[in-house]
Amino acid sequence: GAADSPRIKALLLTRRSYGSAYITRAADESLRRLHTDYLDVFMLHSPPREVLLNDEIPVALDQLRAKGKVRAWGVSAQSEAAAWTAMQMPRIDCLQIRFNVCQAKPKAELISRAANQGLAVIARQPFASGALLARAAEAGLQRESVLGACLQLAQDAEGVASVVVGMSRPEHVAENVAAARTDPTTPLDLERIRALCH
Repeated sequence: GAADSPRIKALLLTRRSYGSAYITRAADESLRRLHTDYLDVFMLHSPPREVLLNDEIPVALDQLRAKGKVRAWGVSAQSEAAAWTAMQMPRIDCLQIRFNVCQAKPKAELISRAANQGLAVIARQPFASGALLARAAEAGLQRESVLGACLQLAQDAEGVASVVVGMSRPEHVAENVAAARTDPTTPLDLERIRALCH
């Protein structure tokens, strides 16, 4: 497939680079592609722990901010351990973490600490990358109710500033917009959805 081509493999390998020169080049390329003068948020995606501990990284990101190319920067953490480490980076603005009904209680302390530190917490994967929706369908639960309850939980979680919902098809957009408008008093009981986590 396309992912097996040498060009794609090389691109994926370079995207795993987190050196200061790469970060600067990536920001400039994003600005060019987006035809804009600044990025609202520049996010490092799934960096390994050694990157989070590298003092050069926040310096490079701060330089982008000082030049007006980036308004805020943060880390999209792959694990809870990485999120805790990322919170120690100097001058970090935001932290993106996985957050859904299966992870809400264990993540409460992390989110509270981040919010108290002044970090904007961005919740991602409120449907557990679709796994909750698939399990709900197998259990005979109404998809719209599950969507609404999962989104409501993420949107209402204290300390969460924003929710990133994965969408790969136009119908997902329509479903998610409808679910975001769901009356919070009518979503399916979260305990029934939480039972799907096991």
